[in-house]
Amino acid sequence: MTPPIATGGSPVPVSPIPEDPKAAGASGAEGSKPKPFEGSHLLNGILKKSGRVPTHPLTAKPPQGETPAKEITPADAKKANSFRLKGDEHFKKENFKKALAYYEMARKANPGDAQILLSLAKAEHATGNLLHAHDHYNELLASDPSQLVVRALRSDANQAILMQMQRMAPKIKPEQQAEFIKMGQMLTLEMAADRATLLAHNADKELEGLKGMEQTLATLHGKPKADKERACQALLAMAMDTLDLAQLPAQDPKDAELIPEKLGLMTKEIFGVLARFAKADPDPALQRLAPLFEGYQALLEGNTEAAMKSFEVVREEGLKVLGEGDAEKGEKILQERMEKAAKALAANDPAGAEKIYQEEIPPGLADAYIYLKQFEAQKTRMVSLVATAAWEEDVNARHAEGAKKANGFWSMFGEFVDVVGGDPTEQDKLAIAARKELNLVHAVRDRLALGKANTLEEALKDVEATETGELKDQATAQLDQIAKGEDPGILPLSKVVELTKKPKMSSDAAGTLMSFADSMGTFGGRPKMRTLLYAAVQSFSKDKEHQDRAASALKELAKE
Repeated sequence: MTPPIATGGSPVPVSPIPEDPKAAGASGAEGSKPKPFEGSHLLNGILKKSGRVPTHPLTAKPPQGETPAKEITPADAKKANSFRLKGDEHFKKENFKKALAYYEMARKANPGDAQILLSLAKAEHATGNLLHAHDHYNELLASDPSQLVVRALRSDANQAILMQMQRMAPKIKPEQQAEFIKMGQMLTLEMAADRATLLAHNADKELEGLKGMEQTLATLHGKPKADKERACQALLAMAMDTLDLAQLPAQDPKDAELIPEKLGLMTKEIFGVLARFAKADPDPALQRLAPLFEGYQALLEGNTEAAMKSFEVVREEGLKVLGEGDAEKGEKILQERMEKAAKALAANDPAGAEKIYQEEIPPGLADAYIYLKQFEAQKTRMVSLVATAAWEEDVNARHAEGAKKANGFWSMFGEFVDVVGGDPTEQDKLAIAARKELNLVHAVRDRLALGKANTLEEALKDVEATETGELKDQATAQLDQIAKGEDPGILPLSKVVELTKKPKMSSDAAGTLMSFADSMGTFGGRPKMRTLLYAAVQSFSKDKEHQDRAASALKELAKE
């Protein structure tokens, strides 16, 4: 299902690599199939090359060939051109060895001629001198990275080298493995970069091909389910492959924007094809995949809101399927199976992990669940951070109210004076309690701000696990209060924790919070508490009217 251009097809007649090197035409007769590069010679060449493999093969210049330091005269250029033309004649007749000899003479006469270098590389390629061809293709691309024909040729050469390396791999000595692997990685990365460039420059043709592919796909609606699944899997693999290629850095600066733009567009269209096919199919299981594909398509369009809605449909339906109608039960089962898959991966069993995802989890559910979790984590952390500000405000308000009732005024200053004097008063005790709680608030806030936790509960548990003494005791006590639903002030801390665990808010709950926040504003004070309530509604309510009202209220609060 991969587009033809993605294979890096080459116009050069390169002979296939025989399984047995002795089976190749060893006579060297002109016009016969060229003998492949012998495995031992290839290995020696690879080990020699490994010392000069660039750190980043897509941006570093490849090693240049030896260039005689002499001025090219008109006579040299004429002689070189004559040799090249004779080489071309033999190349057309597939007399590759004679063509190679003439190109080498032409190169010696005029080493700076790019056309001669390309002809030489093609002849080396055709005779099986793949490493030499590879170096010369790199030399051409180093001087002009926009040469698409050279990229296709290099991709073919690299593929042939990798095929031979694969056959040699079992015979590699332990001390040679590192260099062998390094070379294989470089060749693979070059092939990927070449495919990305070729696809981007042929994107219009590829998009036309997708239209024809969609028409062919439509004929499968009446076919067996297995046929449709195979077709969808092939298209999905193509989409993911194209998306991966779009992330590669471009060797040609001119392609830096073209490649991600064109390949992103292609990937978006592939998901569009999949979404339309799934939606039109009579199979309910396939229809359930349509929102997943639409979500991917929306992400590539930069429409996060639409992607979220699509993924929420996939998550809700998938969890119900797992839980036999009970979404909460389904979520617990999903988490258990994802943990089992993670353990399989940790035990170096990717096949076992893949089997769990393929056979024990509804299609698309894991993707939708993970994406929404990440997205919701950003919102819950933001609301939790706002909650720490409201918590600090609440602590100060409770301390001020307590000090007033105790007929105190000096609060924390009084704590200092009386503790030093050895006579703490009721006001001092209130100040000490407030200071301890504020230390906890700040420890929780720091963990949220640094991304160590996404919710108040996670941050409190981290404080409890990593701190000692007074701060640890404070965290334990606070977690106990939250578990019991006990809030010391008017701040509904336990409700905030509950909300960030399951970031969903009914319309009634959103309306109640909005009314509470509005009434607090009427009587003045507690701006941080109101900010928390409005932020929670904006982040977690599914009601568009409440979201908009909360957003407007937050803007007004920001002006105060």
